[in-house]
Amino acid sequence: MLSKALVTLIVAAASSTSLPAAFAGTPDFGSWPAVKSFTFSTPDPITTTFDTPDPLTILFAPHNGETKLLSGKGTTECNFNPNNVNAGDILDDIGIFKGAYQGSCYPYDNYAYSDFLTEKGSLDDGSGKTYEAYKINHPNNVPVQFDAGATKLMFKVEGVLAASYIVYKAQPTTSGGTYALQVAQKDIVPVASGQFVMTSIELTNSGFDDVSDPPIFFVVPSDEALTAPESKTLNGSVNSQCALENDPTAVNLQDTVDKIGLYKTKQYAGGRCWKDQSYSYYNFLTEKGELDDGAGHKYEAYKIGYPQGSPNAFQAGRTHLMFKVTGSLSSSYSVYKAQPGNEGDAYTVTTVEEGIIVPTADQFVMTGISLTDSGYDAISDAPIFFILPDDQAPFGSPVPSSSPSSSSTDLASSSPSSS
Repeated sequence: MLSKALVTLIVAAASSTSLPAAFAGTPDFGSWPAVKSFTFSTPDPITTTFDTPDPLTILFAPHNGETKLLSGKGTTECNFNPNNVNAGDILDDIGIFKGAYQGSCYPYDNYAYSDFLTEKGSLDDGSGKTYEAYKINHPNNVPVQFDAGATKLMFKVEGVLAASYIVYKAQPTTSGGTYALQVAQKDIVPVASGQFVMTSIELTNSGFDDVSDPPIFFVVPSDEALTAPESKTLNGSVNSQCALENDPTAVNLQDTVDKIGLYKTKQYAGGRCWKDQSYSYYNFLTEKGELDDGAGHKYEAYKIGYPQGSPNAFQAGRTHLMFKVTGSLSSSYSVYKAQPGNEGDAYTVTTVEEGIIVPTADQFVMTGISLTDSGYDAISDAPIFFILPDDQAPFGSPVPSSSPSSSSTDLASSSPSSS
C-alpha cells in the first residue's frame, strides 16, 4: 500500500458568463467553465466509502375483504377539492389522483393509466409495532397514446393532527414476504383533519417494472419517524427550468431526495422545456448516504444512478442537478463529484461547480451540472455528489485558487415536433 495516496481534484473555474448560481435571470447553457487540475494528499490509508442506512424489513398482512379497484381518473389536480374527492379514487384513508400536464388535466383513456387494485392491510416492523398500510398494484389499463400527467398519491388523517407527516414506501425485497423501507415524501402538512391532501408521490412515472412486486405505502407523524434509507427513483423532468425561473419556490418534491434534486433545462436559451420521455432521460435511482475517508472527514452525499430510460426521439435540453442548504448560509458553495476508481472504495473527487450563491435557506438552487451530457460510461460506477461552502475544501485539502475562463458546450439545436 502506498504510504501517501493521491486523489485528483479537478476544479471548475467560474466564468462570468456561466450559469447564475440562483434563480435570478436566465441561465446561459451555452457557456461552461474550463477545468484546472492539481493534486492533494490524504492520510494513509485512503478508504473513502459511501454508506447508506441498512434497509428495514417488514411484513405486510392484507385485511380480508378490504380491497378496491381505484379508477385514478375521477379526481384530478385541476378539480381537486379536499372535502369532496371522487369515491372511486379512494380506499379509506388513501387515494389516487391524476396530475396536471402542462397546466391541464387529461383523465382520459388516451392519456391516463387507470384501475389500480388497492389492498388495505397492516405492516409489522418486527418489533411489535404495526402500521395501517395500502398495497397499490400495477394499473390494469395503460394510456392509448401517452401518460399526460402522472397518477399520484393522496391521503387523509383523522383526529388530532400532528405538525407534519412522512409517507413511507415499502418495496418488496428478494426475500419473500419482506419489504425494504424508503422515504417517499416527508414534511407533508395537512390543512385539516379528515381532508385529503395531495402528495407529489408519482405512481406511474417512476415505473412499475415488475408486476409481481407492487409497492406499499403508509403514513406516520414526522415525530415518529422510522429509521429508513432515503432513496427514490427520480423522474428527472418533473421540475423544469421554465417553471422554476417563474417561481423558485415551486419545486415538486417528487424529484428530490432531501437536499438534492433534478430538473429539466430549456432546449436552448429562451426556448421551451420538453419534459416528455420522448425527449428526456428518466428514472434516476438516487440514494442519500455519507462519504467517509476514515480520517475524520464525513460528508452528507447523494449517489445518482444511471437513467433507466432514454429518449425515444432525442434529448431536448438536459437533466441538471439542484440543491438546497438548510440552516445558516455561507457566502458561496461548491458541488463536488466523487467518482469510483478501480481500487475498491477509492474515489476521484472533482469540483463540478463553484461560487454558487444560495440566496435563501431551504430553497432549491439550480446548477449548471448536467447528468446527461457527461455520459454514464459504466453501470457500476454511479457518481456521488456533495456540497460544501467554498471556504471548506474536501478531505482536509487546501482551498484551491483558479482563474476564470470559459469554453462552449454542444447543445442540440433541433426542436421536438408539435404533433
